[in-house]
Amino acid sequence: MNNQLIEVRSNLLDKELELKRLEEQLKEQDLYKKISLLKGEIEKIKKLEVEQEKSLIEIMLQENVKELENDLYKIKLINTGRESVEILSLEEIPKEFKRVKTEPNKVAIMKFYKETGAITAGTNIVKNDKYKIDITYKKAL
Repeated sequence: MNNQLIEVRSNLLDKELELKRLEEQLKEQDLYKKISLLKGEIEKIKKLEVEQEKSLIEIMLQENVKELENDLYKIKLINTGRESVEILSLEEIPKEFKRVKTEPNKVAIMKFYKETGAITAGTNIVKNDKYKIDITYKKAL
């Protein structure tokens, strides 16, 4: 049994070493270098896009602007946040809105709120705003 484990481990180490040698050889190839550079550039651009979107959302919220438009594109500020149940006092929540392990059933509370408009005792309905940018291109770039 021990010999089998040693053989398997030895085989694994040999394959890992072979893979490492091949990777080193590949790294010397121009195409691999170009691919690596391009991947790095793509990651930087993705990070910049996220930063720019956050910045644009902040500016549009501050200026109370919901849409920007020009000949090439239309940018819409969309609130993708949704309402959720905030538990203020577990003791005040009616029994039908509690689960067996004395945990509030936020789904039932939200359903009740949506159906009746009434806020269940011990809870409050809150909406955490969440925004995204929607860009619609009007002409081909």
